[in-house]
Amino acid sequence: MVNVSVLLTSLQTLNDLLTAGIAVTAFSLLIYALSFNLRDRVARSFAFIMLCVVIVYVAESFGSVSASAQQLITWLHLQWLGIIFLPAAYLHISDALLETTGRPSRGRRRRVVRLTYIISFGFLLTLPYGLVGPLVQNAEPAPHLQRTWLTWVFTIYYALVMGLSWVKFWRAY
Repeated sequence: MVNVSVLLTSLQTLNDLLTAGIAVTAFSLLIYALSFNLRDRVARSFAFIMLCVVIVYVAESFGSVSASAQQLITWLHLQWLGIIFLPAAYLHISDALLETTGRPSRGRRRRVVRLTYIISFGFLLTLPYGLVGPLVQNAEPAPHLQRTWLTWVFTIYYALVMGLSWVKFWRAY
């Protein structure tokens, strides 16, 4: 029978390797996307998505090996920076793809995309003041920042914007 601590250690090591691999792959795709014409909305929005993914996974990688609780808090807050802007970035790329397929916006969809960036920026401003709570260090399966009521508001915003993005992806298809 497999020892539980050996299994957990093995899974944590595998998780750390995959996290670092995703960060490297996302960074490579970001560099690749930056080689395209950034005047194109699809290339620009894809590059921004890759930047958000790089921020999330680099912060996760460094946070998993941080030595102190204060370092861990810093990396977890930095990770939230990428998470906060992902919904707006997905809406941006879905709108750009929809426009590329021959359904140009008469201004309404672009205003909605700009509004989601403004809302995301608003959530970013609340990050140090209540979007997430204090560090829960000895939690299973991993240390994390405690949820607050504003985290639930962000979760609803995230789900709604991602759902709207997928509707646009479907329309572009």
